[in-house]
Amino acid sequence: MNSISTNASFTDIRVVKIYFKIHYNAEYGQAIYLCGDDERLGIWDSTKAIRLQWNQNNEWTTCLKLPRICKTFEYKFLLNDYNNPSPQKELWEPGENRIITKHLLLNGKKGEYFNCNKEYWGFRTIKLKLNHNLQPGERMMIIGSIPEIGSWKTPVLMKQQQKIDILTQEPIQQWSISFIVNPLNFYFRYYYVIRNDESGNMIWERGNGRYLKTADLSSIRQVLDQFALHPIKVKTQIYTAFESRTQKRNGSFQATKIPKSKMKLNNQGYQFADKEPSFFYYEEFGRLNKLDWNFVVQFQTYEINENIMIGPYPQNEQDILMLKQKQVKAVLNLQTRLDMFHRGVNWEQIVDAYKRQKIVMKNYQIFDMDAEDFEKKSNKAVQILRKLINEYEYVYVHCTAGIWRAPSIVVLYLSSILKYDLKEAIELVKQKRQQFYVNYSMLKRSLQKTLVFNHGLGYQNLASTL
Repeated sequence: MNSISTNASFTDIRVVKIYFKIHYNAEYGQAIYLCGDDERLGIWDSTKAIRLQWNQNNEWTTCLKLPRICKTFEYKFLLNDYNNPSPQKELWEPGENRIITKHLLLNGKKGEYFNCNKEYWGFRTIKLKLNHNLQPGERMMIIGSIPEIGSWKTPVLMKQQQKIDILTQEPIQQWSISFIVNPLNFYFRYYYVIRNDESGNMIWERGNGRYLKTADLSSIRQVLDQFALHPIKVKTQIYTAFESRTQKRNGSFQATKIPKSKMKLNNQGYQFADKEPSFFYYEEFGRLNKLDWNFVVQFQTYEINENIMIGPYPQNEQDILMLKQKQVKAVLNLQTRLDMFHRGVNWEQIVDAYKRQKIVMKNYQIFDMDAEDFEKKSNKAVQILRKLINEYEYVYVHCTAGIWRAPSIVVLYLSSILKYDLKEAIELVKQKRQQFYVNYSMLKRSLQKTLVFNHGLGYQNLASTL
């Protein structure tokens, strides 16, 4: 009598199906293989690698059954001969190893997973996520320095899902977007933007922007190891730092500086340095998932002295009212019309708001991160600032983020008008506004031109003043 197995359901539970797909245009006689650090994957021996099946659109696919065990699998794709693979003919894809995490194998609730629908040879998929609840009629968008996220021209809409926040364990809206990058050489900055569908108005998050770079793909191993060994400890560290931050910054959990000598010891895959946006991320199938918190819309200003305050641009009348409450009588706006267009600023509404609050506003346009344009226009900007201070006493100077044009003009004012040494002026402003991108050579050249214009100095007499 044949027996009936009662272990079928148990066996199904103990394994998980992983579907792999990658795009590659192989030549005739070649094939794509998958090889990794486990005997099921060939133990990095290309002759024991798993050959994928070719499909239309140059898609290569395969499906593996892996056990639900406490093990992280690392793997890569490689190109080799279709019928007779050999080490002499192998070509491994570049970049960091791809990963199947033990967290997915042990805690994943589904019985099958797909690596991604848009994986390409030599590239990695970046998935940016932001946990932030919005009101009905509002949508989260993203804009940044690469075409996939708008090239600083047009914000790109993000997808929304309802998730449980890993820090608070509360329901939260999670916004996400995915795209591919070259893992050997990438760097981009970006901001999150809230768009009101009814009015079309957009609110950009404050701060210096967030960024991601090639080195983050390698540091991912640290957070994987730490999270695997001490998941509760890592979550607690992040949550504690998040709650105890002394200043609100986008994605920043700690406001105090960490000495460079200690950063490597303390770094567990998420950064606590001032110049790095802090984050917690993990990787599966070679995909980098970067999870952000802390969309900051607080309008934060920085007083330089009794006459000057600097900071980011006012986004609405509420921000302008805050300036009035701080006794600001005049504003020097260094943004270009292009800046305002990219940020979704309603120029007419801003002008009307200044008039209602009885604040004088002068707009003198200097292109952002353009040293040549800055040097041409800085002298006139200093003269406008000087005139505003003489007439209205307390002036707010701003560009877009308040980290380059505005503090640089203030440095030139301090040096050329108030006779500060250039380095002392830079240090003073940087003490007040830590996120100050200093271009010393540009400031030195600009100061030379400003001094010549203001005081009739010849270049031969400048050595004692710089």
